[in-house]
Amino acid sequence: MSNYYWASLEAETWSSDQGPFDTRKAALDAAYKEDDCPFCTGRRVDVSTQEFVKVNTDHILEHMSELAGEECGEAAEDWPDLNRAQEKELEATLEVAIVKFFEDHNLGPKFWKIEDVMEHKEGHL
Repeated sequence: MSNYYWASLEAETWSSDQGPFDTRKAALDAAYKEDDCPFCTGRRVDVSTQEFVKVNTDHILEHMSELAGEECGEAAEDWPDLNRAQEKELEATLEVAIVKFFEDHNLGPKFWKIEDVMEHKEGHL
């Protein structure tokens, strides 16, 4: 699978112009043709929306409580009153809804991450 990339050590991001290559060695060979050492090579890993959807129900429930308190005063003081199991269920439900929304509207990540990064200073693996 072609998923190795290279980047200079000064680069702030990994670029699709610097890959993909079938092997780490092929990525490094291409890097040497472009510039002098030092370089990094790494393996591209695609990411999904779900990796970045972490709902914090504490914030949501606190905001709801503040709004209710502003609107209804002390009568809303203990609302909403969820137990931990209900909070976990709410988190899961909201996370599923957010991921579905992003998928339905083709709003998923258009970026990827690099793993297994190796630094190359001497011109070899």
